[in-house]
Amino acid sequence: MEKPLFPLVPLHWFGFGYTALVVSGGIVGYVKAEKQRSFAAY
Repeated sequence: MEKPLFPLVPLHWFGFGYTALVVSGGIVGYVKAEKQRSFAAY
């Protein structure tokens, strides 16, 4: 049997890493927006 060019496991972890990056980026953006809104309220 030949080895596949792209093994599934590393690709799988790359997907998880990308998802974590997007989610954390979204959380950071949300927190920044909330801080700006609270400053604007004063």
